[in-house]
Amino acid sequence: MMEFILFFYTLIIMLFAALAAATCLSGFLVSHRKSFAYGMVMFVAYFFDVSIVFYHDFIVHNESLDPVAFYDINSPVMFIICGAAVFGSLWLYFCEKAGMYNPVGEILPTVMFVAMSAAVLIFVTEPHLRIFLFFINRSVFLAVIFVFYFYNYFSTSAKNRPQVRPKPIYVQVAILITIGIVSENAIFQLFTNPYDFEKSIAPFWFFAERSIAENMLFIWLAIMLSIDACRTISVHFNKAPLPSTDRSIKNIDNLLPSYCAKYNLSAREGEILRMILMGSDNSQMASSMHLALSTVKKHVHNIIAKVNVDNKNDI
Repeated sequence: MMEFILFFYTLIIMLFAALAAATCLSGFLVSHRKSFAYGMVMFVAYFFDVSIVFYHDFIVHNESLDPVAFYDINSPVMFIICGAAVFGSLWLYFCEKAGMYNPVGEILPTVMFVAMSAAVLIFVTEPHLRIFLFFINRSVFLAVIFVFYFYNYFSTSAKNRPQVRPKPIYVQVAILITIGIVSENAIFQLFTNPYDFEKSIAPFWFFAERSIAENMLFIWLAIMLSIDACRTISVHFNKAPLPSTDRSIKNIDNLLPSYCAKYNLSAREGEILRMILMGSDNSQMASSMHLALSTVKKHVHNIIAKVNVDNKNDI
């Protein structure tokens, strides 16, 4: 009965990953935001990461399991590749949200993750310590991501902190789940003796490489990114994003639709707001849009009133 439950539980986790990947892909196609592309890669990689456990649990599983094999790491190379793709993409997601565009900084944590995982496989020989250190590298990578996020959050001025994404509450929940991952790995990989369990308790075998807490973390991330993607899709539904090459222009075009929706700005007011953010004055806007100067001034006044600021500079 327990094997039956775990079988469908694994399928549900894989389904969550697939749906989240598809939602992120949709968000990327309508907004061209790299953060959604990184999210898509992360969930596709996690789908295959879970499938490794699924394969060994249900495809090649047999009844002659020896307790000493409990500490074996099945397909370690695949775990390293999938782990690098999963957590490397999550790192790039947070880098994109924080506006960090340093090629070395973007790739270094992933390279370190691969190197540390390989080092554990090569140099650590004690079975239970080996499997624990191998999988704890994932939690270390998560800790690096969380430290980076809060460093960026607290280095942002208090006035602009509400604009930091994702919101701190999402990351705080992720931190609590990560503590659960470490605790779960320690219990099953360090402090549990597989010889204490008979073959009749077969499901215990599945917890060697399976982490329920890690599954919960990625369900949480799937919900977080899917909500963001659905909001982006809704605001871009009737208007495709404008192509742009300059990063500041790209950021304006990405954020403007949701900003206009939040403050109920009309399409014309949105166009004028974009030009304000680009640094145009009233005369330039009137000339570019072929409008009377008085009309432009009226739109600017309406925008300032709707967003509840004192002048254009405050926007």
